[in-house]
Amino acid sequence: MLSKKVLSQILKNNGAEDISEVSFDLFNDIVSKISVEITSIAVKLTRLKGNKTIQKDSIKVGIYNFLGKYPDNLESKMFPVSNIKDIMEKSDAKRVSKNTVDYINKVITWISEEIALNAVILTHNNKKKLIEEEAIKFGTQKFLEKEIQNRMEDD
Repeated sequence: MLSKKVLSQILKNNGAEDISEVSFDLFNDIVSKISVEITSIAVKLTRLKGNKTIQKDSIKVGIYNFLGKYPDNLESKMFPVSNIKDIMEKSDAKRVSKNTVDYINKVITWISEEIALNAVILTHNNKKKLIEEEAIKFGTQKFLEKEIQNRMEDD
């Protein structure tokens, strides 16, 4: 599980006024699963190369493999290092370079912000203040579709 405080801050930074507990849990679960999937790809690539330490380049390949493109503007990292280490552990990573921990933190922050923004937009368009499960699902779908659509445009 990712930090509730950080995820709440990301939602508020993107205009959320309130979120149901069930929706918050779903948001946390989705961001965690996407993050684990990306890092799992990086772990497999690292092992295929015969290396033991996960490097930033392997995470980039994981992002591209999962989303079809590299993220734009990875500026902020908001999660505690313990959250990142949990994600890496769930991905079966044994050794991770420090710059990779910082990079995956930026990636997880970016994923969270994109999903949160899409969920907030839907909630506000529906003239509601409470972010519900459907908004989180919509936010995730819009985020993933956008990345898949960008991949198709790049080909």
